[in-house]
Amino acid sequence: MPHLLPNRLLLADREQQLRRGQGGWVVLSGAKVQSTEGVSFGAKQDGSFLALGQAPERDTVTFTVALPIDGVTAVQLDVLTDESLPKGGPGRAPNGNLHLSEIVLKRLAAGEDCKSEADFNQASWEVRHAIDGD
Repeated sequence: MPHLLPNRLLLADREQQLRRGQGGWVVLSGAKVQSTEGVSFGAKQDGSFLALGQAPERDTVTFTVALPIDGVTAVQLDVLTDESLPKGGPGRAPNGNLHLSEIVLKRLAAGEDCKSEADFNQASWEVRHAIDGD
């Protein structure tokens, strides 16, 4: 049953679950991050990455990481705010915006269904477009 709580309450509940070791999510570590436009990335202690240097209007970023477990059934991509980003981020546009236009997972077996969900969709940038193959 989906939660009907405001997002901030969902986040607080989720953080408590993770502190207790519940939830089943595994944070991937040791990722190799590459940008087609030469953006560099700083690894943070929590396992996240912060984009540094130039901020091109468009870029393709590739994360390569070995999966630590078999039987992965979902991937969650968190885009995080940071005080160093314009307007606190999560993006580096002057207004702090970020657009995810496509995400490709190479591990998905042929014929398996996939779906996308987001806790926020900006008009004309719905997350469903991130897995439509273009």
